[in-house]
Amino acid sequence: MSRTHTHVMAEGEFPARLDALSDMRRFVEIQCHAWGIPQSSSWALVLACDEICSNIIRHGYRHREGETIHLAITFDGRTCSVIIRDTAPPFNPVRVPRPELLRAPSGHGLDIANRLAQLDYRPKRGRRRENITRISVPGGEGA
Repeated sequence: MSRTHTHVMAEGEFPARLDALSDMRRFVEIQCHAWGIPQSSSWALVLACDEICSNIIRHGYRHREGETIHLAITFDGRTCSVIIRDTAPPFNPVRVPRPELLRAPSGHGLDIANRLAQLDYRPKRGRRRENITRISVPGGEGA
């Protein structure tokens, strides 16, 4: 399938609530499908995005009402990325130690996200009041 969609972007603002995660997943899935992203890459992107956003809601915002998460999904012809912006206290999902498989029945989500996709993180600094997490997967031919 030939792709003519390069350097495209879609954005959405979502309430930082667990019941909004399905809308966030659907937003990413719809864009990946519209841009012809391979299903395996789309699945990895959706899963990693869901895990990061879930952690922002639970541990960053601590379920506070009125908070939001901004998602921007981009495709440059080779790589598809989701850029997540939040104003929760900084937390780097890239530097989380791997959990011990036999000891911890939970807490594996960020490890899985790091294995499925390339994660990059920039915490809020100075006048900038938002954290930026970029999740990237191959999106072009042969991905």
